[in-house]
Formats: sequence, C-alpha cells, structure tokens
Amino acid sequence: MLGNLGDQLNKFCGAHIEPEPEQNYKITQTASEDLLGDITEPVALVGTSYGWVQRIHFADFIGAATDLDVLNFSKNGGAKFGAILDFLNSDTFKDSPPRYVIWEWPNSYVALTEDQLSQLRAALNR
Repeated sequence: MLGNLGDQLNKFCGAHIEPEPEQNYKITQTASEDLLGDITEPVALVGTSYGWVQRIHFADFIGAATDLDVLNFSKNGGAKFGAILDFLNSDTFKDSPPRYVIWEWPNSYVALTEDQLSQLRAALNR
C-alpha cells in the first residue's frame, strides 16, 4: 500500500516511491482479561479514516482486545470532529445511545476549538 502522500509525491513531484508490502493479520480473541472489564454491550467506535478503512482493521483489533462487538461509525474525510458530530446528531444516537463510545483521532491533530466543544455540548444535550 502506498497511501495518499506517496501517490501525490509520485504524481506531482516525479518521485518514485514504491509501496510498502501489506501485512495480513488474523484476529483472534485469547482467554485473557478483557481490556474494558465486565462490559457486555457493544461499544461504538467513532473516528477518522483510521477507523473507517477496513484494511487497517482498527475496529477488529478493538473487538479482539475487548471481546466486544464494535459498531463502527468512523468517517473518511471527517477529521477528528466530523464523525463524532455526525454520530451525536444521528438517529442511532438519539434512539439507542451506546453506553460506551471510543472516539479515535490521530495525536497529530490539534485540540478542539471552543466552537467545536460548544457544538458537541449542544449535540449531547438535545
């Protein structure tokens, strides 16, 4: 897999970056302590394309580590804020909000702005 940056460098800069070989994983649950304890209901994953892109298997790894069903509400192209705001304003959240939400975003993203925090508070309080 080359990725978006490598594609752009090859296309526009005349670079000759080769794709890195893809790794294949088999995800299995081992009989060990659960990461989240005694939770039995599904958890919601809300995040960026890292959670959305199937070949990355982020939701699968969370499910294997926790032995829980993971409902994936991640979004491609939504950055750190788009998926969570869409999810909090969705009928799914309104009709049957999950008890636990895992909100993923890369640590390279900057903190939320006051405006974004206000929008999240409003979505949570509706």
